[in-house]
Amino acid sequence: MWNIEKVEKMADKVAIITGGNSGLGLETTKFLDSKGVKVIIAIRNKEKGDKIIREFNLKNTIAMELNLASFESIKRFSKQFKTDYKQLDYLVNNAGVMMTEELKTEDGYELQFGTNHLGHFLLTKELLVSLEKTSESRIIILSSLAHKWGKKKINFENINLTGEYDRINAYSQSKLSNLIFAMELNEKLAAKNSNIKVIACHPGFPKTNLQRELNIVTKFFTNLLSQESDLGVLPSLRAITDKNLKGGEYLGPNGIGE
Repeated sequence: MWNIEKVEKMADKVAIITGGNSGLGLETTKFLDSKGVKVIIAIRNKEKGDKIIREFNLKNTIAMELNLASFESIKRFSKQFKTDYKQLDYLVNNAGVMMTEELKTEDGYELQFGTNHLGHFLLTKELLVSLEKTSESRIIILSSLAHKWGKKKINFENINLTGEYDRINAYSQSKLSNLIFAMELNEKLAAKNSNIKVIACHPGFPKTNLQRELNIVTKFFTNLLSQESDLGVLPSLRAITDKNLKGGEYLGPNGIGE
């Protein structure tokens, strides 16, 4: 049985964590840093990442600029990483935006779908070569219980939800896309005997800065019902460190309503 207290040092490993400067991403960063992992926080504002690194005295962590709402930024980040590093053990697709007003990415996609799914899809594609060159590498994709919300489907005919935008349904569509992507990618990689395992996870209902877009009533119930980030991060940490996982799992809390 996996136990966080039994995770050994991982000093020879390299990890990229998108949004590793706050919430679940920060908890993941702090844990891996404490185990000796070389962690790259992928963040839109590098100065904020540098500030977090100093604040928490993260000795094995650096920040690199990445805007998941920009294909150009993703390609630039990936090129720089592949120049600087010869291995990638863990790609943790953690960052996301939640229930925003109707906005577009730099490339013209609805912001939640474009950031949460398309941005991570392209980042994963660009970094597959580094993951393939690293033995026993893993891709961790954070979905959410929100994949059950909204219309519970992807609107391929109107992917930007133009004329029918609803922030909850848009977020649900992005999280469902994350989950389908994880399952399908793992299946395709396994079929060609790849060394990469893809594992999806969700944190249950944690208190993070994603809730900044919620209205005051929803925030009240969030604070009442949610759990702290140090508990919500456990599925991510297990997805990264549990040696018994086969790939294709979807990990999350086992309490009432997950």
